[in-house]
Amino acid sequence: MSFSLDARVELTFKQTADGGRTTPVLLQGFKYRPHLQVADGEYLGVVCGLGPETPVSPGETASCELAFTYSPGVSYGQLVEGVVFKVMEGSTCVGAGRVLERYVYAGVGAQRKQI
Repeated sequence: MSFSLDARVELTFKQTADGGRTTPVLLQGFKYRPHLQVADGEYLGVVCGLGPETPVSPGETASCELAFTYSPGVSYGQLVEGVVFKVMEGSTCVGAGRVLERYVYAGVGAQRKQI
């Protein structure tokens, strides 16, 4: 399965004692699939593709590139540069993040960054 990378984000995970994850998470390899939620909006499914080579522990911050899992069927229009969001695993908020860059693919025959 291939994914198109759609944005670069910064993620800050809560400490375990504050309701965050109990284990580190690897933000590369298209394995971590949280949902992002802007304000109290819809859950937006994503998959983290390119990030640090080592797992990110609770309480740490890291940036990664991600793909919008359900695009184009679901609108990811809320995820514009600078917007802040919650990182959700099910109904649990495990962190917060911010969109650093949104990749735009325009025009007929435009190529998206394929991994």
